[in-house]
Amino acid sequence: MCWGCNPLCGGCRPPRQKAVTCSSCGWLNVLDIQAKGEPKFVGCERCGADLTHEAVSVAAYCERFEVMCANLCGLSRKPLAAEGRGECQNMIVPDEWHMPNPQA
Repeated sequence: MCWGCNPLCGGCRPPRQKAVTCSSCGWLNVLDIQAKGEPKFVGCERCGADLTHEAVSVAAYCERFEVMCANLCGLSRKPLAAEGRGECQNMIVPDEWHMPNPQA
């Protein structure tokens, strides 16, 4: 049981931040995860390299609620019994976000 929520953890609720090492300079950046709307530019704190693609969440299959979700948490890998299913309060349908084009 946690004493407080770590925004990088993602065990029981979706993580809010992500640690990313810049491929250009090797600097460790902590980025806020973007899961809704158009992605906003995120640059490396040290060299300014584009890390936007790393900051945008990627949709994946949630085994717990049997849906595609763009805001997964650690519970997504633990299926529920059919009668225990409800509605996830943290779920983001992939239609609500836009993945940036990595070639752009």
